[in-house]
Amino acid sequence: MPKKTPEPEQAPKADNYAKINMPAAFLTPHDIQTSDGRTFEKCFVSFPKGTKVNGIDVSGFSTDYMKKDMLEKGRATVSFKKDEPVPIWTGKKDDAEHPYQRYEVKATDLTHALKVAQDSYKAEKAAERAAAKDGVSLAGEARDMETGKDALAGDDPAKSTKSRTWQDIAQ
Repeated sequence: MPKKTPEPEQAPKADNYAKINMPAAFLTPHDIQTSDGRTFEKCFVSFPKGTKVNGIDVSGFSTDYMKKDMLEKGRATVSFKKDEPVPIWTGKKDDAEHPYQRYEVKATDLTHALKVAQDSYKAEKAAERAAAKDGVSLAGEARDMETGKDALAGDDPAKSTKSRTWQDIAQ
C-alpha cells in the first residue's frame, strides 16, 4: 500500500477586514438599484453618541454597507476592507440646518472607535443598573415599614424583639 504524503500546512489566511459586531438598532436597511437594473440590499450604519475617530467626534455620522444576514439577538457583523478608506457623512445636501459633511477614515480606526463607544455605553448602563439596584428595593421597603410600625406602636426594636399586635394596642 502506498504511503500517503502529508498535506502541506496551509499558511494562516490574512484577515484583510476590520470587523465590528453592531446592534441592529444602528443599522437601517435600504435597497439601491444600479443603472443596469440590478438591486442590492444595503444598510446605513449610524454611529452612536461618543464615537471619536482619532480624537474627532463623529457621533451621528453614517456610512453605507452591503447588508449581511443579521445575527442572533439583533446584532450584525459589519466589516470594511482594511486597505480602503471608509467614507462617512452626516447631514443632507441642500439642507442649511444640517449641512452635508463627508470624510474618509481608516477602517481600523473606525472599527476601534465604534468598539470604544459601545464599551463606554455598556459601562455607563451597567453603572446605572448598579445604582438603581442599590437604591430602593422591596425588601428594604418592608424593613422600613416594619420599623415604622414598631415606632408608631411605641416599641423600640433595639430593646424588645417582640412587636405589639393589634390586640395589645386595643387594650
